[in-house]
Amino acid sequence: MDLCFYINAILSLSVSLSLSLSLSLSLSHTHTHTHTHSKTVIRW
Repeated sequence: MDLCFYINAILSLSVSLSLSLSLSLSLSHTHTHTHTHSKTVIRW
């Protein structure tokens, strides 16, 4: 019982960690893309 709970906690923790990591990665990618796009617009 305790082992099951422990494994469940580790699984949910790693899932939430990978989700937040991918979210921050996509957010930073979108920010970089927008920044590059705005720089291009300013240059033109």
